[in-house]
Amino acid sequence: MDAPVTNVRIDVWLWAVRLAKTRAVAQQMCEREQVKIDGQRVKSSRLVSVGDVLTLRRDGVEWTYRVTAVLKKRVGARCVADYY
Repeated sequence: MDAPVTNVRIDVWLWAVRLAKTRAVAQQMCEREQVKIDGQRVKSSRLVSVGDVLTLRRDGVEWTYRVTAVLKKRVGARCVADYY
């Protein structure tokens, strides 16, 4: 039986919940300072855990998400809302 996931890299989480099309795109978003956790810029290796507040800047619009669950594998579009 697998142990529950308590934290995961931010680039993996962004890809898994479909906020980035690929992990490479998620890494680029972090490099371009488009991703912040609790108001601080992050690198793609930063670990995200339940309760963190993410701010994503895309096309001049800022989106805010609260992490409600952590996962390592990509989920279907219908399940995404369970994770933020």
